[in-house]
Amino acid sequence: MITYDTELQLHQSYKIPAFEGWYFRIVDNQISIAVIIGIAKTKEKQEVFIQIFHTLSESMEKVNYDIDYFQYQKEPFQIMIKDSVFRKDHLHIEDERLSVTLDIDINAPKLLCQTKYAPTIMGPFAYLKNMQCNHAVLNLGSPTQGTLIYQDQSYKLEGLLYQEKDWGNSFPKKYIWVQSNCCKEKSAVLFLSCATIPFKCIGFTGIIMVLMIGEQQYRFASYYGALITHAKKVQDTYQLTIKQGKYKIKFKIKAGQTYRLDAPENGVMERNVEESLLGHTEIKLYKYHQCLETLSFDCCGIENDHFFL
Repeated sequence: MITYDTELQLHQSYKIPAFEGWYFRIVDNQISIAVIIGIAKTKEKQEVFIQIFHTLSESMEKVNYDIDYFQYQKEPFQIMIKDSVFRKDHLHIEDERLSVTLDIDINAPKLLCQTKYAPTIMGPFAYLKNMQCNHAVLNLGSPTQGTLIYQDQSYKLEGLLYQEKDWGNSFPKKYIWVQSNCCKEKSAVLFLSCATIPFKCIGFTGIIMVLMIGEQQYRFASYYGALITHAKKVQDTYQLTIKQGKYKIKFKIKAGQTYRLDAPENGVMERNVEESLLGHTEIKLYKYHQCLETLSFDCCGIENDHFFL
């Protein structure tokens, strides 16, 4: 079985072009912050980087490093990029070129439910090699504590931590991604990604999603037969409906302010995408024609890259 520890590790093969990135998002009652640490390689160029953006600032900061600064240790798991360190239980970000120093604890990650058919969010595709982009949901949301120092002011962080990662050679050509741990009505977590997936000689729109309410996880995915039955942009709102068997879920997604990030394209971090930290998403979950849940999520991470034009 593919485990949390398996997913956490460096997956890059010797094939190039290639990229791999670990994503962290922390939300507490005063700050929302996201961090991406990663590596991208082509025959001509090798890049190690840290990207960081947060609601105290209006822009993303990125620092690049020579490949020699990337140090990986499998057991116990550790990634070092110069003075920054990522361990299984802690993340430390520090660089004089960044306006931020960050320390957070990683405690008792909330994991996806697993089966042999779907050991990860990728389902049976997790067993395949050479996917354009592989995705892992490492931590749906666990309590975290830490410290953020920004422009010489210290902020105590006490909130929720979400973790995921991607690896392959490129991000999907078109996709939408939504994530939030901040539900108004009850304890709930939302993760959604819909993307164009090239597969052998054909392509399809792939869906991966989990809605966790309390301890119950609702999984929607193409490998479970999920289909998009409605997708439309109405002014500043993305409307989306997904149906899977006896269940249907309707979304109204508003991104709000976004931050421009660098994303991989054939192993080079030169593609621009926009991500929100304070988006809003409303969902309605139906079983047959009965509405089971109506939920509102704030502080949503949202990326729409050409999925809704």
